[in-house]
Amino acid sequence: MALLDKIKKLFGKKTPKRNKDTGSALERYYKSFLHAIDGIIYATKYEHNIIIIICATIFAISCGLIFNVSTYEWLFIIFICAAIAACEMLNSAIEATVDLVTTEIHPLAKIAKDTASSAFVKSPNNGGIATTVSVMTVLPSHARIDCFNSSPFIV
Repeated sequence: MALLDKIKKLFGKKTPKRNKDTGSALERYYKSFLHAIDGIIYATKYEHNIIIIICATIFAISCGLIFNVSTYEWLFIIFICAAIAACEMLNSAIEATVDLVTTEIHPLAKIAKDTASSAFVKSPNNGGIATTVSVMTVLPSHARIDCFNSSPFIV
């Protein structure tokens, strides 16, 4: 049985219809971009962790400008900052979806929210880890410090 047949059987004769924007492909792409901007604005206004991430991103970019980092180091810094923000926004989206489904305190809602937030905490792009890795990447080449091979305890 094909997937479409299973969906029709599950939902009756009609397949679920998504509320999609109308217009040409370019108009739909533009509207999609505006929806994404709305999401960023919402997250900036109402999610306190995004403000922390924005401040850390500004700090990382400032350090990159001060230390005149290489192209590869810029790519690394930009990728890490974007990945952190994306993880936090996915976490917020999952939590909002759970809140949409139920406002009651339910064990499964708690599991969904806790698991979504742990995806951000456990990801290798966590803020503290990203800052440490960025410092260990940028400083050795610019301050002549070798974070991996030198130790103040080795004589």
